[in-house]
Amino acid sequence: MVFQGLERSEAKALWAPFIAALAAMRQDFTIAEPLAILAVPAQKFWDRATLAAASPNLIIGDDRAGASSGDFFYRGDAGQVGFFVHSYKSTWLPAALLAPGQQQVLVDALFAATRHWHFALHFNKAWQVRRPRKSLRRAIPR
Repeated sequence: MVFQGLERSEAKALWAPFIAALAAMRQDFTIAEPLAILAVPAQKFWDRATLAAASPNLIIGDDRAGASSGDFFYRGDAGQVGFFVHSYKSTWLPAALLAPGQQQVLVDALFAATRHWHFALHFNKAWQVRRPRKSLRRAIPR
């Protein structure tokens, strides 16, 4: 989880209901790894020493001959190391799908997608901005 403006304890509290719901449904699926919530400054996301200290199993050092001592990759990305991306699709999911009456629509759409593609949900890519601040409006090409 990537978060800003929260203490680790606050982030854990936010995720607690979700984690409890998963724990209550263990018969329905397998959790490959427990959810990890670390408090690491964004400036240190690619600092090997900081990440190794925060969570030793989070990263894997580059063991190739001549590799820099600072070279590593995230363990969860091991399947992507050295691969070539031929095509990539990304989309926003409308916030309306989180409304109580629409959640089943979201679940059905996500499940249907698994029948056609391998996909992942990333919650740390950007913030939705409906109306940019004046200082940003000048910088955004029209």
